[in-house]
Amino acid sequence: MFLLHRERGERLREFRAVWVEGDDVVERAGVVGAEGPLTRTAVAAGQPPEVMMNAVLERARGDGFEGKSIDELSHLAVRWGFDGEWLQADDDDLEAIVERLHQALWVRGLGGADGSMVGDSVVVIDLSAVDADRAREVLTEALKATAVAEFATIGEV
Repeated sequence: MFLLHRERGERLREFRAVWVEGDDVVERAGVVGAEGPLTRTAVAAGQPPEVMMNAVLERARGDGFEGKSIDELSHLAVRWGFDGEWLQADDDDLEAIVERLHQALWVRGLGGADGSMVGDSVVVIDLSAVDADRAREVLTEALKATAVAEFATIGEV
């Protein structure tokens, strides 16, 4: 999975997200913070999908898109405490919540989840984003569908 960005003027940022899914190269493109359209391209028989993905990435780079370094991103954490059993349904398990938050950021070109940790009575999900304010809004909305929504806090690290 690759996420590239391009600046357009002072406020408009565009993104290209590219990944391999089965025998397809998938590209999502749009304005950062909005869910962009999805394009699927079937890989020719006998061709490794990575070859086509690299061609898509090179085309995007040729159009001025580039990856961001870790230092250029905002680092956020979603945290909540728990007492005893907090996992009550499949949809509420930690992997599902991490994936929900990752996808919410990814499809909007904002970033994604970097990992999670369960400590003594606290859960922390680490995320990286190109726009911390918009990422907070998106994460707040994504958390609403989980059992931890009323307990979770989102802050910068």
